[in-house]
Amino acid sequence: MKILFVEDNIDFRDEISYQLGHLGYQVIALDQGQDLLDWLDSHPAPPILLLDLGLPDIDGLDLCRQLRRDYPSMIIIILTARGEADQRVEGWEAGAHAYLTKPVYFKELQVVLANQQQRLGQHEQPSSGCWRLEVQTGWLVSPQGQGGEITFIESQLLQGLAGQDGQPVSRDALVRALGEQP
Repeated sequence: MKILFVEDNIDFRDEISYQLGHLGYQVIALDQGQDLLDWLDSHPAPPILLLDLGLPDIDGLDLCRQLRRDYPSMIIIILTARGEADQRVEGWEAGAHAYLTKPVYFKELQVVLANQQQRLGQHEQPSSGCWRLEVQTGWLVSPQGQGGEITFIESQLLQGLAGQDGQPVSRDALVRALGEQP
């Protein structure tokens, strides 16, 4: 499973990314909030984001609120040095699903991630016998409830096909679905 990780402390980012990689996660590590927004503009959003609040360019709480609004199904886990009770409450109010303070006990992060993955699996159970595409996260769910990540291009193609109500789709229509000229 892909995880986005936004953290400006290179040593901490590299260490957590390395440990998560050994658990089988594919970590996309970024060091600034604007890098995250730029990345999300051109890629499907992964289901989980690890977010530092003390970023050099954008306030992490404001970023969390924006992401909660724009990507409501994304799991946001805050990893921060801000550990006071009122700061944690602000993080929860901004839309975080979990709030961990640094230094992070890695086993705790591992358990939080496992719980959130389980939550994602429960959240993605289809309500009908249809396939479901979660466009903002790039997640495709089968009628049996099994999910998988798809690429941005695959997502665009599926959206183009889904709008045709079972009718044949021309090559030109598929090209247009990709945002290109036939």
